Amino acid sequence: MNEQTPSPVYHLTVALFGKRMLSNNHIGKLILANDDVFRKISKDFGVGENHSFKVINVPNFFEDCPAPDQQVIDLLALAYPGPDLFLLAIDSENKGCEDVVEQMRKLEKFFGNSIKHNLIVIFEKQELYDSILYLKDNNIQLGMLNENLATDCKIWGAARPSFLYDYKDHSWRVIERRMEQLKMTRSSEVETKTRPGPTKLAGRGNRIGQTPQLIASSDATDIDNASRGGSITPKEHFPHPRRAAYPRSGVNNARK
Repeated sequence: MNEQTPSPVYHLTVALFGKRMLSNNHIGKLILANDDVFRKISKDFGVGENHSFKVINVPNFFEDCPAPDQQVIDLLALAYPGPDLFLLAIDSENKGCEDVVEQMRKLEKFFGNSIKHNLIVIFEKQELYDSILYLKDNNIQLGMLNENLATDCKIWGAARPSFLYDYKDHSWRVIERRMEQLKMTRSSEVETKTRPGPTKLAGRGNRIGQTPQLIASSDATDIDNASRGGSITPKEHFPHPRRAAYPRSGVNNARK
């Protein structure tokens, strides 16, 4: 009897943007099929994972965002080597086509024009979907919020390569340093949780280039305050790093 070779893990990284964290949290729960993730309305990044997805909830990017450049750096560090998809959630807080287009332009401004190839605009209500003629006429990928959103994301992800940041505004070295800082913070949180005593500590976020302050949280879906504050290290320009392969089951052939 021949043994079947197990299928490799299918894994996509999804970045969630929107005006309301409540809507983003709901979308994250649908994609991960898990009501125990994204439980808080927070000003910090939220991260949830399962065997198929890593979902990153980006807070407060469009309105009163004090440091959008810092959020770009944090997202790229958390999502490396992705994200594979940027999901822009459109709910009742959006006033119409002009509001949506303004948000898309901000994403393009901070992530580059190539984001359009990985951007999916998700509508909460059919009326909003029907009213956005501009997006339909410009071949923007649109979707409706539904219970099969995880399946939709797999289909969208299979049809396009991962997003590749151009590193013009923020160098690879800046992103790499941030990745190391977040890794240190997460490792410290795990170590702190294994010690006797309270597991939740007060603290503030760290600045790029400085040693991160250690913060432990009982909610593992949050990056706690690791993304707060943060003046940015002066921009550096280095050659684009060669991107490592990021295998996905059933996707590679579709992307060649």
